[in-house]
Amino acid sequence: YNVGKTHQIVLGARKIVWFDYVIGQNIHHKQHVIDTLAKESEFVILAHPSLNDGYTPKDMHRLSGYDAIEALNHYCYSLELFDEALSSGHAVWLTGGDDSHNIGWADETGVRWTMVHCKSRKRRHIIRALRKGTMYAVAGHRGVQGNRLKSVNIRNNLLKVSCQYPAKKIRFIGQGGTVKKEFNDTAAAYIDLQPNDTYIRTEILDEDCKLYLNPVVRWDGKRLPKYHATINVFKTRFQSGMILFAFVSAIIIALFTVGPFK
Repeated sequence: YNVGKTHQIVLGARKIVWFDYVIGQNIHHKQHVIDTLAKESEFVILAHPSLNDGYTPKDMHRLSGYDAIEALNHYCYSLELFDEALSSGHAVWLTGGDDSHNIGWADETGVRWTMVHCKSRKRRHIIRALRKGTMYAVAGHRGVQGNRLKSVNIRNNLLKVSCQYPAKKIRFIGQGGTVKKEFNDTAAAYIDLQPNDTYIRTEILDEDCKLYLNPVVRWDGKRLPKYHATINVFKTRFQSGMILFAFVSAIIIALFTVGPFK
């Protein structure tokens, strides 16, 4: 409920966490909120980070402790911030969601969603699949998905991607959000992974359907790389205290300076 739209989506929550910084969040406040939510849940997503600059490129470079970014939303796309996080070494995933406020409005219902590759609909299996990044985000229309992902394979440093129907464009994106390779009017594409490729993600684009795949990242085969930010507790509490002090002072000054109503 903060005024800056710095929101989160929490899956597998064990209780409601009401804690928030309502006004003037800095990066320390944001990290504190993420850490607080992560302690009481199984999967934390940064919601529509580009909306009202709720999260900034600097935030994505330094924040940690969350699992995914809502890169597709009917309000906005946040793919640049997703690339910023990946390029900074954070192995986090991409999701999509409507954020619908009225199911009667066609432009915000059934237009963004996440396809999860999972062996069952049980909660623990879905959470496990999300943690592995075995999902992709879709931009469609009224729940209709015009194209579907068929396969993603890596062999001998060759990444191959195929979809159900020929797409207008398939492109591979890497470090810094740079387009590394692009194909037109095809149902399959490939790219040779280079030693300096920290990650590669794929976009399959048509006029009425767009698929955004989660990245291929380098890891040791045991655990994905995770960075943990530290919170400057003194600075966080001091700034919050100053904001509260200024707010209370403004109310007191207003009470003593405004004359009686006539």
